[in-house]
Amino acid sequence: MDDNNRDKIIEELNNHIRGYSYANVLAYLGELEVLLFNDDDFIHPKEHLSYDEWLFIIGLWLKNINKDPSHIISTFDDVECEAQTIKKLLEKLHYSYLFDVSSLYSSSQIPLDSVLKNALNSSALIQEAIFYGGNGAYNLQYVSFIAEKYKNDRDWILQNKGVDINKFQPFFLTLERMLNQKMKEFISTKCNTRYGIIYPYMIEIKELVKTDPEYQKIIDLLSFDADNPKEITISGIEDFNTLVECPLIKIDNNHLFIPNSAIIASALYELPFFWIVKDYEYYEKYGKHHRGDAAENITKELLNRIFPPQDVIKNVKVVQRKKVRAEIDILVKHKETAIVFQVKSKRLSQDSRKGNKTAIANDFEKALGKAFSQAIESEKWMKNSESTLICNEGEISIANTKKAIKIGITLDYFPAVEALTRRGLGKKAPFISMSIFDLDMLTRYLNADQFIDYITYRVDHREEMFNSNESGYFGFYLKYGGFGVIDSSLKKQGGEYNYVAIGEDFSYEVDKRMLPDLMKEYLPLVYQTVDS
Repeated sequence: MDDNNRDKIIEELNNHIRGYSYANVLAYLGELEVLLFNDDDFIHPKEHLSYDEWLFIIGLWLKNINKDPSHIISTFDDVECEAQTIKKLLEKLHYSYLFDVSSLYSSSQIPLDSVLKNALNSSALIQEAIFYGGNGAYNLQYVSFIAEKYKNDRDWILQNKGVDINKFQPFFLTLERMLNQKMKEFISTKCNTRYGIIYPYMIEIKELVKTDPEYQKIIDLLSFDADNPKEITISGIEDFNTLVECPLIKIDNNHLFIPNSAIIASALYELPFFWIVKDYEYYEKYGKHHRGDAAENITKELLNRIFPPQDVIKNVKVVQRKKVRAEIDILVKHKETAIVFQVKSKRLSQDSRKGNKTAIANDFEKALGKAFSQAIESEKWMKNSESTLICNEGEISIANTKKAIKIGITLDYFPAVEALTRRGLGKKAPFISMSIFDLDMLTRYLNADQFIDYITYRVDHREEMFNSNESGYFGFYLKYGGFGVIDSSLKKQGGEYNYVAIGEDFSYEVDKRMLPDLMKEYLPLVYQTVDS
């Protein structure tokens, strides 16, 4: 499918998504995506929209909100029909990227290795992996790391933006509680208010601010005024969307319309970085170093969940003849294993999201490529018998170490990380990359020995095992109690197969654990905040 057909799909989406009343359709789509929990059951939507699809359709609506005011969608049948139309158009749009990738496999005359190489160099593959891979973290994960991420920038943010970064987490938790309560009321009573189907996604501003007057500053800073909309120029799913900067939709003077709270959580975590980086002098002198420190501190804190504090060491220097040969951001030494963590704060740029190969290569090299090079260099010098490992506490002994594992950690979600790693380093590179959100996931459910077992298999089997997200790998590991079933299955096939694609639906195995656990962990804080 060529770009002209893709443009036609987007044009058709623009023709449908317009006018204030389209909020009803967005609300209906949101209700189809609700996750319901109780002690015995977990219900997960099967065909939910990706994070970027949500961002795109809400952005189109805000872009076209004042166009064709006569276009009214009010009856339930009309709403349902429009929702299905939009889902079908989004499916076609997704297929347009998949078609570009699948066309690489159309010729049986091309060797498989060449096909895979062509696929990994395909802009369409990278775009598809970025757009449809989700937003990389659960809402409550995003807000849990905000205070630590911007701890050293708190004064700058307060002075330049007028908001306290430590208010971001309770603000979101309060918002989430109010949305959850409204959804429960809507489901249980089928309430018919003047807002109709959008009732569960309407927050009364005065009720929110009554919880904490400081929340008004956050609303003023992050809101998109539907009555006086800022210019939105998106024409494709990869374009920068103003909604990223203004995720709170002020539908009138008294209410916020929030059809997707993931956009709010992501914005609260990401936005302060964009504010800070615009102050070039501050960012160069302080901001970039604060990001690096935050990434290392969060990584160490997560690893301390499962490893003894003395086994998790920051800022290790590998020295030989008084010369520093390599530096390790965080070293974990556990029994006979050393784990080298190289921690990076580089983000994926907007140009990379558009599939620009030069930008992708540059972003990858500054983040994951550099982490890999540093990890390889560190391992080489660690194995040298004349080298000494030194940290602030003194010399470190790794005399009984028999193997070293190399991992890259990113402070922000780095979309399509597995595809980018295979593209940039090759499928055999003894190295894996993940975000702090992935590390949070692993250290919640694995002990030290299980963690080493998990990442050892991941590193050793990168060539023959693939999933686009760490949660897919981990979901498989949780479901089967390890990766052993892969080895036994291949052996049963008599060695005929040498590649395993792990289905994306294995991520649900993680959802079933993480979502309820995060709710239990953070929602009590909401009630304490509100009732105190």
